[in-house]
Amino acid sequence: MFRRLFGAWPALWVCLCFLLGLCALPASGQLVGGESEREVVITLDSGETLKGPLVGQSAEAFTLNHLILGELRIPIIRVASIYYVRAGESPDSVFGPQPIKPPGDPVPVVIEQPAPPKPPEPKPEPAPKPQPKWSGSVELGLNGSEGNTQLQRGRVAFDAKRVAPGSTFDLRVRYQAAQTRSVTTENRLTLRARNEWATSSADWRVFLEGGAERDQFRDFDWRVTGNAGFAYDAIKSDPTKLTLRAGIGGSTEFGSPRDGIFPESVAGYEFHHKLNKQMTLTSLGEINLDLDNLWEYRARVNAALDTSLTDNGAWRLRVGIEDRYETNTTRAKRNDIDYFISLVYRF
Repeated sequence: MFRRLFGAWPALWVCLCFLLGLCALPASGQLVGGESEREVVITLDSGETLKGPLVGQSAEAFTLNHLILGELRIPIIRVASIYYVRAGESPDSVFGPQPIKPPGDPVPVVIEQPAPPKPPEPKPEPAPKPQPKWSGSVELGLNGSEGNTQLQRGRVAFDAKRVAPGSTFDLRVRYQAAQTRSVTTENRLTLRARNEWATSSADWRVFLEGGAERDQFRDFDWRVTGNAGFAYDAIKSDPTKLTLRAGIGGSTEFGSPRDGIFPESVAGYEFHHKLNKQMTLTSLGEINLDLDNLWEYRARVNAALDTSLTDNGAWRLRVGIEDRYETNTTRAKRNDIDYFISLVYRF
């Protein structure tokens, strides 16, 4: 029966085998990965769009068969989006969004630009150094009498202080003269300069002092002194200040029967007390002791009351007394006491 069937229908068997061979062949338009070619629309990062069958795909690029441009290899990094086109519809009609995922996310190439150099940070300006401050006063006092007693007396004083960081300079000049019936009875000039330097303690300072004195009625033409020591602020409050000083030095005299340099010790005080807004009490004292002869010494004490004449205290009226005592003298009395009233201008 089979022989009769195969022999009768040879043409039928040939056609059947041909059809089975066609079914076994791979379908045309497939991708390498087994996906059939489909129409896609690719949008580039520049905004342009390309349409055609997607014939290949790798980790680096899509391969598109463009109708006009032919086969195009489009790098994945240039693709903004890609969509399948539904069969039978226009290229602008896409369904989705169903973007085709590339086999792997591309690694963008990042070119690191060197960071611009930072501008140098502006250096902080150094704090301005405190400038030295000057202050002082000028004092003028005149008094006299005519008649049975003819007396003219004058007093001039100048004080200057320079305060700088870590040091203080103090200068004092005094001149007094008097005449009685046109006869000079007093003619004295004193100068003193002192500089103090701060120490590690706020209450202690080191000082160096020099002075000169001329007195027409003493046993010398000029006396020059110099000493050094320590100063201590015993009281340092708002209304009251008391400073104590002690040191050693020496003195020498010109135009005097005493020759040489005489070692001396010095001790003194400086007192200020503000009685009220307008009135201030001040007192200065100093004693110089001859170290070769402890019975020989010089002492001076001064006290004055200042009253402000103006609101800012620039002009003041000063009433005071000064006592000077010196043991080593032959031409004049050992003790001199001066009373004075002066007008003072402070700056």
